[in-house]
Amino acid sequence: MTSATLTIHQALAEAKRITEKLGARHNEAGELLCRPNITMDPHGEGGSEAKLQASLNSTNDLALRLVMLRVAVMQSNMESGLTVEGESRTVFAWLTWRRDVAPRLFAFWKALQQREADSVKWERSMAGQPSEPNKPTPQLVWNLPLGTPSEQVERIGDLLSALDGALQTHNATATITVD
Repeated sequence: MTSATLTIHQALAEAKRITEKLGARHNEAGELLCRPNITMDPHGEGGSEAKLQASLNSTNDLALRLVMLRVAVMQSNMESGLTVEGESRTVFAWLTWRRDVAPRLFAFWKALQQREADSVKWERSMAGQPSEPNKPTPQLVWNLPLGTPSEQVERIGDLLSALDGALQTHNATATITVD
């Protein structure tokens, strides 16, 4: 078996094509699995059985290739480092952060941003209310500087944009060897 050197981008594109081919092979195998005994084999005597066997063999070969591609990409991602906005991690760590952490952090800061906006609105509405004599107008005590949630939302968005660009560059230039 010969080895092939591919960029990660090429390997991921091939993995996508293989996944589509596997779907087609599954459909083909389902159509070839059986037929009523009163109908003739559309592929000639024993042709459907041979074609099914070829489809099953092709499915196994494609599945093996897909595993080999994915393992090679994962190994590269585990070993390759990437620095984004001054922070260095492995590509795998960045991908994990992007998938598992960033959406939750973004949602967390967006919720605080909304809470801050609602609180500012409430505080302004209270400032316009007549207060009772000798009773101060209610004011909020802020435990974070105003605007911090908005800054964090923007920072995460900027970091995700920079990360996407860095990953695209990495995937276009990093190479892997697949047997």
